[in-house]
Amino acid sequence: MIVERLKKNNKVISSKLILVEEKDVKDGYKIKIPEGITEIGSNAFSKIKYAKALYIKMPDSVTKIEEDAFRCIDDQKLEIQKIKFSENLKEIGNGAFADCIFHHTVILPNDLHTIPYQCFASCDFQNGIGLPGKLEKIEERAFTYANLDEIFIPDSVTSIGEHAFSHSGLKKVKLPNTLKEIESKSFAYTPLKKVKLPETLEKIGNGAFMETKLEEVICPKNLKQIGKSAFSGSTKLNHVDLGNVSSIGDYAFQLCSIEDLKLNENCKEIKNMAFANNKLKSLSMTDTQYEYITSDYQAVFINNPELENIEIRHIEQLPVDKARQLQFKKEI
Repeated sequence: MIVERLKKNNKVISSKLILVEEKDVKDGYKIKIPEGITEIGSNAFSKIKYAKALYIKMPDSVTKIEEDAFRCIDDQKLEIQKIKFSENLKEIGNGAFADCIFHHTVILPNDLHTIPYQCFASCDFQNGIGLPGKLEKIEERAFTYANLDEIFIPDSVTSIGEHAFSHSGLKKVKLPNTLKEIESKSFAYTPLKKVKLPETLEKIGNGAFMETKLEEVICPKNLKQIGKSAFSGSTKLNHVDLGNVSSIGDYAFQLCSIEDLKLNENCKEIKNMAFANNKLKSLSMTDTQYEYITSDYQAVFINNPELENIEIRHIEQLPVDKARQLQFKKEI
């Protein structure tokens, strides 16, 4: 191993692991990082091309792992049978474990507060990952394209970044009860089947659950805004309870399978093609919402040919011409 030591007044104050070579692999699969190492440097494991899955043991002196530390080059994937993290690890750099294959459950140390950009991108988690109890942020694309079936996100997490789990294999997620916003495309393009939105949630970002396998969405009482294309293309989604949502973005539920829909009294903004290309059979809205939709030349409900039952609350009878306009409107 190549180690860089920083001295002050002839005393070593930090030791960085610069490079691990294949000759450092003991007993055919073990890598033991020496005591006293405080940092694992960028690309430290990048040249390991080993056939067997490795057992990696980190001393508790390690407090930092730099970017791309365990990321291999030349399209190689580092196979890790098991990794024992330092209990004092405080910081992991961008892409540190990207493209790795983990055979056993990955247990991150409790004092880690942030999972950074692309940290576990394109990883294969064969037995899942346990997130630390003090984790606060999951940054942009942290788990994008990861082979990961399910994840439990602790209540300490207040921020989940854009594309954090997009294109992953995620089927099940437990969201933190403190979360206020789900950012753009956080869970897009996943086989996610079920999710319970926390009561604290106020905003769902653009494309957050685009093209998932969700079948039902129950909006909590504090949720006010659903962004553009938030659930678009989730073709199995057939039931939506909009709760107290006041703003629904363009294409928010386009290309879903919703059959019955009731807009709440507080919903003031419903943007273009928000519910286009569904399987609507019945629709309930207020007279104010009706006037807004039919007068603003927005094709909110275009291409719902089975829509027959339209209820306009606070009005006695729906004018026939406007009913047809609402149902088959072509202008966009």
